[in-house]
Parts: sequence; structure tokens; C-alpha cells
Amino acid sequence: MAALLILPCNKSCSPKKRCKVLDKSLQYTHLSFQMMAIMGAGVWLGMQLDTYLQLTFPVFMSILALASTTYAVYAVIKTLAPHPPKNT
Repeated sequence: MAALLILPCNKSCSPKKRCKVLDKSLQYTHLSFQMMAIMGAGVWLGMQLDTYLQLTFPVFMSILALASTTYAVYAVIKTLAPHPPKNT
């Protein structure tokens, strides 16, 4: 956690620039935790379904792990994609 607080700026950086760097690192940290939560939920749900249905091969875990990973990557791309300006 201490590594997040060390910023790669020299002393000539303004406080606003330091805040922008910190905001970016916090955004990427949030995205990584979001990806882990989505993929973990998919694997957990798949394991629960396989256990409930007493399957010998983890079919639902495999399918839901792949689907949740695909959705997690989609969510990250959608978050990081530049948004078009709004016409008002």
C-alpha cells in the first residue's frame, strides 16, 4: 500500500499534477479489484452449480469462468475508452 503513495514526480511538480497521478493509480487499482470480484463471482457460482448438480466434470465452473473473464475485460475496456463529448 505504501507503494501507491510514492509518486514518480520531482519537486517541481505541482500539487494538481500529483493528484492526477494518484487519481490514475487509484482508478487502475479499482479496476483490478473490480476484475477480481467479477471473475471470482463467476468461478464461485460455477462451483456452486457443479456441486449442487453433482457433476463430475466442472462444466459450469469452466463456462462461467470464461464468461466472467470476458465480461471483466469488456468492463475494463468500456471504462478506459475515451468518451465522446456531449453536445449541449
